[in-house]
Formats: sequence, structure tokens, C-alpha cells
Amino acid sequence: ISDTWLRFPVGTGDAYSNLGIDLAGYILERTYGKPFAEVMADLLLGPLGMDHSTSDRTRIRATTDRALGPVQPVPEDRIPLDEPMTAAGGLYASASDLARFLEFQLGDGTIDGRTVLAPALMAEQRTVPAPNAGAAAGYALGVGRTRWRAERYQDLFNHGGGGFGFISDLWWAPTLQLGIAIMTNSVDHDLQVSLPISILSDLVNEPGGTYPARLLAQPAQGDVADLSRFYQAPAGPAARLAAASIPAAADPCRSWAVIEVSYT
Repeated sequence: ISDTWLRFPVGTGDAYSNLGIDLAGYILERTYGKPFAEVMADLLLGPLGMDHSTSDRTRIRATTDRALGPVQPVPEDRIPLDEPMTAAGGLYASASDLARFLEFQLGDGTIDGRTVLAPALMAEQRTVPAPNAGAAAGYALGVGRTRWRAERYQDLFNHGGGGFGFISDLWWAPTLQLGIAIMTNSVDHDLQVSLPISILSDLVNEPGGTYPARLLAQPAQGDVADLSRFYQAPAGPAARLAAASIPAAADPCRSWAVIEVSYT
């Protein structure tokens, strides 16, 4: 990481980055003075009661009944176990534990009557940052948000990932108190998007069900365009860089001038 450069000044562009999440995990390790898996267990997984979830590879290896993620044509005894991106994608979890995480999200940071994360921080997590600050759809802090095209256009949040034969996805609509987790030990499909949306739609359209009434009780919102979750080049990077830079002496200014030209 120390040999790389930022693609654009902070706050002026957007790009999904596993590397960024892993860097955040490393910061947690340095801050708390212990491995990321322990930090997660202490701060999040333990308080949420997610007792069958861990990033600890020793514990993962010791779990003999874990699912395997076959990737053809890899023999079963050579299926990779370790996910190299520990913070960005190295969590092994059970279906019931992901349901607990959805309860935490739908509870706005509270579960079983206990507040694990303050509502203000939960709101910040769901808020799209610069350069599209406050947008109704886009990528927030580790959470994608969109305007679900149900009857009254409700805010829908999600995140998922895949690798080494596994795919998982979480979708939840706080206003409806409705969420779904999908987990597969196959990557030869696109069910992680189509299946959850189909199930959510069935639930909110079920005659006499709980969720149609909840949906109708919500104020109607308009549709919005989903923003790309991939690299978006910032407009006028040289001017933005100049506006964000701290005034420096002559030598640093000459160094930054070279970078500014490369951005341009």
C-alpha cells in the first residue's frame, strides 16, 4: 500500500476498494493492539450474539461441519479456505448469525434491547459521502443504498460479496422492518440479486400479509437513478486538489505540482 498513490484527492471521487476495507481493518488492529478477528469478536460479533461467525482462520479450520465452496475443476481436498482479504471478505458466518446482523440493522443499532452502535452512527453508515454527498442512491460506508421500486419506492440497503466458491448477500428495508440473507456455496449463478428481490416482492404483495400494510403506511417517494459503484473520475481534479491542499513550502509545492499534472 505504501508504494501506491491515491487515484484522486480524498472526497473528490469514488471507487469501490477491497484494499480500503483491509486498510481500515489494519487500523483497527493497530488501534486496539490485537488481531482483527479478536477486535471484531469483541466489538461486533460478540455483542450481536453472532457466535458462529469469525475471521479467525484457526477457528475456521477447526470447524469440521463448515460448508465447502467448490470451484470447478478444483478437487474437494484442495478447495481454498483462507480468504487473503481478511477484513474485506474473510468472515465465515452461519445463516442464523446473518439474520442476527439484519436484526441489528433493522433495529437501528439495537438488538435484544441493547444498543451496540448509536443510531447516529448507523445513519452515517447509510449516508452516501462525497463526491455525491447525501444522494438517495449510491455507495455509503460499506453499504449500498437504492430506491426499491416497490409500490411506494422504499429505501433498500444491501451488501454482498463472493469468492472461493461462495456468494453471500444481505438486503434490508428499515421502513418495512424486512430483511433477507442469501448464502450459496456456488458461484455459477446470479441469484444473489434476483432471488432476494423476488422474495421481498412476494412478501410485500402477499394478500393479507404483514408487509403490504406496512408498505402502504409509508410516505410515497420518487424513483432515483442508481449511481455506479465503480470508479468515477472526479471533474476538475487539479482545481479540487489545489483547493484541498494544505499550503506548503517551496519544495513540497514543486512535488505536488508533478502530481497535479499527472491527475490532469
